[in-house]
Amino acid sequence: GRLFEVADGRIQISSNLGPEGEPIRGTAPAWRPNGRLTYVAGGALHEWPRGDVVLSQNDLAVAVRAHPGVPDSGRVRGVAVGETAWLAALSVPVEDSVEHLVAVFTGRRLDWVEFAGPRTLFDLRVSPAGRFFAVMAGSSFLLFDSRRGLLETPSRFESDIHALTWSPDEQWVAAAAGTSVYVFRPGDVARAQVLSIVASDLAWRGTAEPPPLTNATEARDWLGG
Repeated sequence: GRLFEVADGRIQISSNLGPEGEPIRGTAPAWRPNGRLTYVAGGALHEWPRGDVVLSQNDLAVAVRAHPGVPDSGRVRGVAVGETAWLAALSVPVEDSVEHLVAVFTGRRLDWVEFAGPRTLFDLRVSPAGRFFAVMAGSSFLLFDSRRGLLETPSRFESDIHALTWSPDEQWVAAAAGTSVYVFRPGDVARAQVLSIVASDLAWRGTAEPPPLTNATEARDWLGG
């Protein structure tokens, strides 16, 4: 029942009753699965309202330096968090050290990283149940499985992806590129369906639940028999 607004490095938390307290200094706010809000301040990840530290600046820097996938780890003096999102129990900070990178943490442990080079990372999006996520890198989305890392996207894209969403059950991805919308299963791009639709953004309507029994004619007839 809460929402947040971000402006000029401050975060205002509100509910349907109005603002809750004064704005706090911070960036990269994200809701945890338990409904609590996390945000970045002073280089560390905190939890509202008490400001408890979830990941300190030192936790982030130590994890990044220690990970075998980080080149020239001795040169990493600090880590700046650009955006965060929560995948069930996982936090996904978008980091900026020597290079821009996506990092998946479990607690204080860095599970894996994916480097984007000089491309700026922004617009971090998470699938409904937290299995997948995507982030804009330069002018196109990178698509990830939180357990396996970077996923392939269809090679037939007319141009860079500019909008992306998942079905409520996470079985399908819809991505808008150029003058088409591509619908495919995450990681399975060979059978992507192409819709001739020009879309500036996408949203998937519906739920992950099965259709009502009253609409399932075959099931109703079988039960009647």
